[in-house]
Amino acid sequence: MKKISPAILIIFVILFCSFNPIGDSIKVEQAASDYPILVRKSNNGIYRISYPLVYRIHNSSTKRYRIRVNYYYGNPPYSYSLVNEWSPVFVLRNFNNEIVRATERGRLIIEGLETKEYIVYPSHNVPKEDSLQCLLETYFNKNDFLPCPYKIDTMYYGNVRKMGKLSDFRKVHPDVINDFLGKDSVKFGFYLLWEKVLPEVYVLPVKIDFDNKER
Repeated sequence: MKKISPAILIIFVILFCSFNPIGDSIKVEQAASDYPILVRKSNNGIYRISYPLVYRIHNSSTKRYRIRVNYYYGNPPYSYSLVNEWSPVFVLRNFNNEIVRATERGRLIIEGLETKEYIVYPSHNVPKEDSLQCLLETYFNKNDFLPCPYKIDTMYYGNVRKMGKLSDFRKVHPDVINDFLGKDSVKFGFYLLWEKVLPEVYVLPVKIDFDNKER
């Protein structure tokens, strides 16, 4: 019987030990959200609403990944996207109790052995003639509009106001949450830095109950 060269055996062991499928090292889950709803309002009423969706990502490997986040609007009347496909979405994070952009030099990065929470803020249109317009106006008028608390892109948030926490609004109008988010999904793509390999993609339907259970 032909013996295996010790050098070949060592190389094989190194390759085997270093092989860590991304699917086993990355975990993505939706978490409870206590961040404020953001709305845009004109003299004609509320025309856009943004619900804060929190996602917790755990990287149990020692490798760095670049993350791409996209959003799919499943209910066309409320879709902010002009096309029926995956769209870019605004992503924030809580850094030292201040809400800031999640990107670092234009990229979302998660380090090895790191857990991060991201706040995904999709924008949904509210048609002027929609039946929800009156309901939203009534609820928001009872809960005073406040300036947007996030010191970020003023062009994006210039006329935005915050209105209560998502968890509070859900208790009063879960049906409205379902109308806007019930058919939506969020996609996370994980790319190994400096390596030309296909990304690992996770698609998570938006959870309406916003609990901390895993999918």
